[in-house]
Amino acid sequence: MNEKGVEGITNFLVAASLTIGGCTPRQTNKDPESFPPSVKAQELVQTPEIQEERITPTPTETPFNVPISTIEEEKKFDDSIINTETWSTYSLEAVEQKEEGYGITTINEAPMLLIPVKNDNLLDYDKQLKEIIIPTNSSFEIAQVRTLKGENGEEIKIGLVANTYGANAVAAILLEAKDSNETQVSFAREKSEKTNVVTYIATEENIYPNKIANTLTALKNISEVQDKNGPFTQGNIYSYSDLVGLTNPSKLAEYEYGLTSTKAEVKAGGVCAMATGISSLIHLQEDEGYMIKEQWPHPARYNQGPFSQSEYEVDASVDSEYDFQWSQGKDGYLQAQTILIPSGIPFEETNSNGVGGPSDAILIVSLSFTDKQPKNQADSLSHTLAQYQEYRESHHQIPLNSYQKEINVVNSPIEDKIKDSVELIYNPQEILTFKNETDSSYIIENLFELQDAVNGYTDSLGIYFSQYLKQTQWYSNFVTEENKERVDKIITLSSTSNVEGQAIQCVGFVMLASWLYPDLNIPYVGGAPVVSARGLVPQQLLDNKYIEVVETYTNYGANALAGPIPIEQYKPGDLFVVPGEVYSETAKKPFGHIGLIVAKHEDSEGNITLLVADANRHGDGKINIFEVNENNMEEIFGAKQRYIIRKR
Repeated sequence: MNEKGVEGITNFLVAASLTIGGCTPRQTNKDPESFPPSVKAQELVQTPEIQEERITPTPTETPFNVPISTIEEEKKFDDSIINTETWSTYSLEAVEQKEEGYGITTINEAPMLLIPVKNDNLLDYDKQLKEIIIPTNSSFEIAQVRTLKGENGEEIKIGLVANTYGANAVAAILLEAKDSNETQVSFAREKSEKTNVVTYIATEENIYPNKIANTLTALKNISEVQDKNGPFTQGNIYSYSDLVGLTNPSKLAEYEYGLTSTKAEVKAGGVCAMATGISSLIHLQEDEGYMIKEQWPHPARYNQGPFSQSEYEVDASVDSEYDFQWSQGKDGYLQAQTILIPSGIPFEETNSNGVGGPSDAILIVSLSFTDKQPKNQADSLSHTLAQYQEYRESHHQIPLNSYQKEINVVNSPIEDKIKDSVELIYNPQEILTFKNETDSSYIIENLFELQDAVNGYTDSLGIYFSQYLKQTQWYSNFVTEENKERVDKIITLSSTSNVEGQAIQCVGFVMLASWLYPDLNIPYVGGAPVVSARGLVPQQLLDNKYIEVVETYTNYGANALAGPIPIEQYKPGDLFVVPGEVYSETAKKPFGHIGLIVAKHEDSEGNITLLVADANRHGDGKINIFEVNENNMEEIFGAKQRYIIRKR
């Protein structure tokens, strides 16, 4: 994070959170006269459990650049602990998995980190971390609470947001901070009742101006329908196209032109974002007996976060021919909380017609069903839309909203201290379930040593990878007089590809592991007459879609399994194959990907976790070691048809 960004974020948060004489969180002012002019004229929207009412999650008018000296005179709280870089020296004290429906509401402006991830939900170190401010009275469902602790007793509690979709990012919100003097600031409080909340996050990379406008228009139209007809009621059938006005010519005229998933320009392009959000909410009503009447996925589905439902289950597309229709599982009003923040992209760098291209704003929408009717929600959404239109029409000369600040987003490369902090907050490669076994299992311990050795290689060293590996500490520790010849041979056999930037490829890694760790009974695939990981799966298995798991022989001495393989059927020593993971433009066909099941754990409640290792997952030649469970197995093993190579 740059110095200006650190100071700006810190000053803003401190000013927003503290009052004179200590660290009492500032209460939301109930007097409408205290709100900005754009808010005064309208009645404030009531949110569940909070008596203060508002139009949208509206931040207060605290200046962004309050001088540090002024803050220090008014408080005792050490504001440095809310600087992301500070957390790099902290340790992970606790990880608490929350039950479905566990929610929080912000009671002060709170920092949110948008941590970039790849499609498999592993960290994307090539993208930047985004830090934004979330307004007071914003609600989110939380999947996990992580506690970070400093050596002087400082403590940070961070919530990882559940049911996110849109951006390839994990949303982490600061819940509570305590300095070394045990002075504490709370940024959020627990909701008293369990409520599912689905959150759409769209950054400048995955939304465009007209899609923002169309999303707000769609939500406004739904709000007008429920204002007229009352709540969604159990057993009734609803059409998304009808609700948002796609079947009504006068309503359709309100929309801007946007893009379909195939990049065709159409009226109301982009409204599918909220169809997928509502679909996610409906699918969470599994105990209430919802029914899906019609649902069509996008050719390229909306990305679902690591604490979300399957994209294959919830993605929903609509157009002139296809609709999303459902039977409601329980009564409730649709509540839509929107947060719109300048992205830092100048108007001149966006498309002037608003169709496609980068966005000059970040949009966050939280959807939930509530028993209480959200007051003036349609007016609120119309107000937000009008503000955004004025913002663009003025080429950003008119502020986006009354709480726009000098710095609205801080972008930081994920390196050095930021990298250390991010990996404490979210890191799929941290080992939790198998933490104790990393010391007790020689295989797991040695595998981590091998990972360090392999991942330390770069082409700039000027020697072949096979030569380099024999000079590492891992090699010195592992090799004996008895196994040296065998180890040297498999190192040579597994690293013959010599592809620039890829020290070892996925097939080479599992070949290496099968010789290094014979106790795992890993099938040796080096003798297979194939040129890719995909080729290791017999063609007849690839050509069919199985509703049950089938098993057959291969021509290289192993068995192959195919079908909807559940997590309980995976065994240590199995090799998983994803046939279409990597595509070769040269060969015009997928290479596929292969990895290894290292260990398996089942807890007292029957939940299974696998320890998995693979190499070259992202084309970088590095070894990855991570845990797989029901939540992320689709991203790692595939969605419907999965494949295993198993030793006979």
